[in-house]
Amino acid sequence: MWHMRCGPWRYRVERGDPIQMGESRLFPIVRIWSWRRRRARIASQSLMAQGALMESIAPMAVVLERPGERRLVPILDLTRLLLWAIAGLCLAGTLAACRSLRLLSRSAGGEP
Repeated sequence: MWHMRCGPWRYRVERGDPIQMGESRLFPIVRIWSWRRRRARIASQSLMAQGALMESIAPMAVVLERPGERRLVPILDLTRLLLWAIAGLCLAGTLAACRSLRLLSRSAGGEP
């Protein structure tokens, strides 16, 4: 559906295969972040190859199609939001601990 690429990073939104339920059809829509890295070197004495791929797939919405009606039902991914909140709290705690250690070492006559 939609693609964006910046170096090894790629962001895309894809629509999945339809799921038929009676007269209704459901289309899942997902957000995909991917990172790819490839290397290869061929010399007279050596051969080297590397590869790496990381993908993160998150649900965005479901398109509901009925005869005469088409609705977009957004999906709230609570797990992803909670993981970002935990990461933010860990970062804030690390920064606060570093700052307090720096202040303690200054007051104890350490670095100026």
